[in-house]
Formats: sequence, structure tokens, C-alpha cells
Amino acid sequence: MFPKKSLLFAVVLVGVIAVVAIMLMVAGEGATAPTAVAIDGVNETGDPSPETVVYIDSMTERRDLSPEECEELDIPGSITRYDVMVFDTKEIKEVLLRGEPLTLSLDGQVFTTDVREHTTDTEARSIGIHSFTGTLLDVEKSEVVLTVSDRVLLCRVWIDFTEYFIESTAVNDTKYPERVLHYAYCSDDVVPEGPPGNLGGIYLDVINISNGDAEYRDLPADSTEDDFIRAGLEIIRIDDTDLKDLPTVNRSIQTGEIGAELPFDEEGIIVERYRGNVVEYKGSYYFFSYWKG
Repeated sequence: MFPKKSLLFAVVLVGVIAVVAIMLMVAGEGATAPTAVAIDGVNETGDPSPETVVYIDSMTERRDLSPEECEELDIPGSITRYDVMVFDTKEIKEVLLRGEPLTLSLDGQVFTTDVREHTTDTEARSIGIHSFTGTLLDVEKSEVVLTVSDRVLLCRVWIDFTEYFIESTAVNDTKYPERVLHYAYCSDDVVPEGPPGNLGGIYLDVINISNGDAEYRDLPADSTEDDFIRAGLEIIRIDDTDLKDLPTVNRSIQTGEIGAELPFDEEGIIVERYRGNVVEYKGSYYFFSYWKG
């Protein structure tokens, strides 16, 4: 009746992200030429500023490109503000594999990651693709998902109802031709306009804590309400009446469906009432969340 123990959050997010990563990395690994025309005349910026969307420790260089150059990157027109950057992805991967944290700057605010590697995708790991999930250290309501190889970094950070993304392009950097350009943006800077097909859907995460799906957050299957309170989490109790307003969530709970597309009205309810809190339903505990594809 309930989802099997599958690290639901990690499977959905990491699995989908890893598919994109594999497509880019396998195609580009070992290649001497970029898959798209490399951009010339790149101006570099090495230090973060309050205007920088996402910056990772000392392993980031921002690129200042003209609008014409940015068109080569195929960034969705619905994103109104973004940074183009190059990451030392090899060093980022090594830091994470050593179990060390990353220091992130998000719109000028500095945070530290607390993530763990997921080792279930042995095929991806065998070709050098590693996925990590967790939170921001000492930030109660946060989520971090990272997938990294020697060439590509994909990342999503959720904090205070705002999401930050790092995505890869297929264009090689000119200063470091072995690396590809990435772009970072914030969910606050995405609008419902742009070329058709650029906006993806919104997909549901129902994380069954009682099945062990939140162990990546140090919340084992036998977590009690006292454990949640000590972790700074609020508990919200719901019943079948509440789930009438959340038919997609209800279906996921009852059938174990993973990654169902989430209607806009249900997204709003999750943001307003449940996201970041523990939800108790018929004696089991859940996190209700979503991600944008």
C-alpha cells in the first residue's frame, strides 16, 4: 500500500538528473572538440558578489558573456536572470567523495553542505558519475541534490521556498577547453514565458520517512515525534479530508507512484501548508515536496 523503501527523493531527482548527466558526459568525455561552437572573448570573474546567483567555494569562475554569446548556450528564455560559469568539477567531485562539505554562496549568503553519496546507481558510478543528497548545515528546512563527474555538475538547492539550480550546457569553455560552461539561476527568476517547450513540468516527491526514505536526513524509519521536534521540524497531521485537495499526493501515498506530474493548485497547497514540515497520516510520517524538470 505504501511506497517501498527506495530513497524516493534520491531516486527521482538523482535518477532524472543522472540521465541528463550521462548524455552530456558520455558524449563529451575524451572529446577534443566541443559539441557546440566554443565561445570566444570570454571575460572571467573569480570572486562572488551579492549579485552572483550560485558560487561554490574557490572552485568557480564566472563568465561575462554578451546576449549573442549566451544564445549559443541554449538557456531557456523563461529564465530572466542567470550566471554563466565554469566549475572545477574534478575538485568538487573529489571533495565530496572525501566526505567533506562544500561552501555555497546563494545570492550572497554563505552556507555549508551536509550531503551523502548515494551508491545504489552502480552503473553511473562505474563511469565516474556520483550523486549526493542532503541539506544545508544548520538550516532546518533545506534540501541539496548534486550530481557530478569530471566534466559536468548538476545541482538543486531548496531553502526558504526558493530553489537554486546549476545546469550544464554543451559548450566548452575557451580558457579551460576540457571543461563545459554551466549556468546557475534561481526559481524567483523564472517566468511563464519563453519559447515553447522550454518550461518543464513540476513533479511530486512524497518521501515516506516511516519506510526509511529520509535516512539521508538522519531520520531513520523508526523516528518518533520527539526526534522530529529535536530536529526542529513541525508535525502536521492530516486525514482523508485533507487529501481530497491533494489527489496526486493521495495517489502517490496509496500506490507508491514516483515522480507524478503535480498540478499547479496542489503545488500551491504544498508550499503553503506542508513543505519543509513532517506530515503525519494514519500513523506514518512523510515529507511532501516537489521538483521542477
